[in-house]
Amino acid sequence: MRKISKKLVVGTAATAIVAAGAGVAFAYWTTSGTGTGTATTGHDAGFTVDVTGPTGLVLDTAGTVAVKVTNNAAFKQQIHSVQLSITGIKDSQGHAITDVNVCNPNWFTVVDPTVLTHEIAANGDETDNGSVTLNNNASNQDGCKDVTLELKAVAS
Repeated sequence: MRKISKKLVVGTAATAIVAAGAGVAFAYWTTSGTGTGTATTGHDAGFTVDVTGPTGLVLDTAGTVAVKVTNNAAFKQQIHSVQLSITGIKDSQGHAITDVNVCNPNWFTVVDPTVLTHEIAANGDETDNGSVTLNNNASNQDGCKDVTLELKAVAS
């Protein structure tokens, strides 16, 4: 019987390991794949705008109009401007004055708040001031005593 040397056993084992490793190294498949999906965007949430006008307005004296703009969204939104306007005039009993010879909206000057384009934080607000003035136009303006101006503010 022939004696097997340790060198032969180690060499044979090493060759078997290398051969097995080489087989494993090349035993894989290559593949690829593609997929599609969608994403959606939200939309603006608008602003809430509150207007507080002056009381006791007299001829040729500007009264402050405070405009509070609230961002009710859970994200910041950009504001560019606020425009003020007079949408109606009511007498002391709350009746609309439609006769421009009694009290004319054109007898008033409305100045918009100065708003620089910027972002209002999520759930944040800010107040900017404009003004309204009853101009003295050298005619009888008694019909504008004790009236209520209906003011509208549009924030965009």
